[in-house]
Order: sequence, then C-alpha cells, then structure tokens
Amino acid sequence: MSLQITSQKAIITWDTQDASLTQSGNGKQALDIRVEKNSLEMETVKPQVSIDQSEAFGELGLKGIRAFMQEAVGYGQQMVSAGTDRIVSQGNEWINIHTGVDPIPEQAIYNAYEMFEKSFSGVFSPVARPQIDVQSGKVNYSFTPSRIVNSSRPQPVEMNYQPWRIDYYMKQYNSINISSTPTPFNQSV
Repeated sequence: MSLQITSQKAIITWDTQDASLTQSGNGKQALDIRVEKNSLEMETVKPQVSIDQSEAFGELGLKGIRAFMQEAVGYGQQMVSAGTDRIVSQGNEWINIHTGVDPIPEQAIYNAYEMFEKSFSGVFSPVARPQIDVQSGKVNYSFTPSRIVNSSRPQPVEMNYQPWRIDYYMKQYNSINISSTPTPFNQSV
C-alpha cells in the first residue's frame, strides 16, 4: 500500500482600485440681466382763485335769483300789509262820516299823490370788499429709479470622489490530501 500526501498552499490575492475624482458641470454662468427703466409720474393740480362779490353786488341791489326772490317776497308781504293797513284806516274814516268829517278830499289827495311819493336812497359805491380765496397749486410726482436685475445663476458643479481601495480575498484555501492506493497482492500457489 502506498500512501500519498499532497498539500496545497493558501493563496491570498487582492484587487486594488485607484482613487478617482469625477466632475459634472463646469460652473459656467449664463448671464440673465434685465434693466428696469426709470419712470416718472407727475400730476399737476392747478391753482384756483375764487372771487365772491355777492355782498358788494347786494349793496348795489344786484343780487342772485334766490336773494332777489327772498327780497321780493319780503317786499310783497310789506306792501300787502301796508295796503291792508291803508284800506282799514280809510274804512275807519268812512265809518265816522256821520260826525261831519269829510274824508273824501284827504283820501283823494293821498290816493292820487302822496301814496306814490317815494324816497330814493341808493348806494353808488359798495362798502364791502370782494372775498378772494386762493387755493395754491401743487405738483405730485412719483419717481422710480432705474435698476438692474441680475437673475444669472451658475451651472452647478458636482464632484464625485472615490477613495483608493484594496480588497483582500482568499483565492485558494490551504489543504492537505492524503490518499492511499492499495498495492496489488499477488498470491500464487
């Protein structure tokens, strides 16, 4: 019988990977610039002068329609009241005619002449001054200066770094093989 022993060595191997740096994008910047122009808005309020001469005209007898109507109503009421008073007083004189007083000549003279006598007192130059109101004018403005709007953005740069690496592994394990082969046995007689 023969005995055979074989052994196998262990083999350790490794793989290496170098460090690497990869880059995507270059950081280039595309310009996006916009200019907003200046603007000026103006609004003008003109000055106003108002002159009120109604009081001075009223002193001269020149009045507006409303004041004229109010004065005419007052004058009409005064004339009605004076006429009523005259008629009542002349009627009272007629009631007393039996006393021998003759009212006819006095009433005739009054009704013919005296009733129409008027006195005139006029104003040739007004005393009141006109009222002058001045509202000053103004200019309202709104100014927006021009400006530059920069909306530029750089392209992103991405970098990927892989460090150096070594991987160890067993390529072959150690082993011992023992084998025996029987020797042929010759027996002869």
